[in-house]
Amino acid sequence: MFDFPRPFGVFCVNDRATHEDKLQAQVKKAKELKGIGDLDALLKGEHTWTIG
Repeated sequence: MFDFPRPFGVFCVNDRATHEDKLQAQVKKAKELKGIGDLDALLKGEHTWTIG
C-alpha cells in the first residue's frame, strides 16, 4: 500500500543565522569598537617578534 520507510510527524523550519551572518556581525562590532585599523601601522609598530 505505502512505500516504507514513510516520514510522519511535524516538520518545522527554524530560521537561524548562518556562520557567515554571525561572522559579519562580529567584524562589524569590532570595527565599531576599535576602528577599521591600519595594516601598515601594525607592521611598522613596536609589537614584533623574531622567529629563530
